Amino acid sequence: MADADVKKSGFMVFSMANNGLPFSGPEVETIFASQRKNVEAIMQANRLAFDGIRVVWLRQLGFIQEAVEGLKTHVGDLAPPSGPLNEKLAKHAEYSKQAFEKNLANACELTEIATKVTTDATNIINQRFRESLDEVPHLRKWNGEATSS
Repeated sequence: MADADVKKSGFMVFSMANNGLPFSGPEVETIFASQRKNVEAIMQANRLAFDGIRVVWLRQLGFIQEAVEGLKTHVGDLAPPSGPLNEKLAKHAEYSKQAFEKNLANACELTEIATKVTTDATNIINQRFRESLDEVPHLRKWNGEATSS
């Protein structure tokens, strides 16, 4: 009876994974639905990662623009030849200290962004993996194996 239904549907899948047993109808649809969910989860994680990369690049660009503006201001302050050298060196040392602290804060911000994006993308994949484990007993039942419930 099942063979007749398979022949009527015209849709059979043979592979090493199912020992050459024909699959048709709801079983194939369920397997394809599961794989579709896998692809959707990967696409969602990739979109999230791409958006995260874009945010990191934009923040880096902003940091570079801020640094260039700060450097232009600093050079403008040091440019006039008048004034004691000690004062200029002290200003330069203070500017260097502030620039280092700002760069360190920027690096921490970029690390936080990258960590959050990575964690979110990984969580999407992990969630889909857990969901797919729930689908495995159904697949075993279709292959004629007893499920342990």
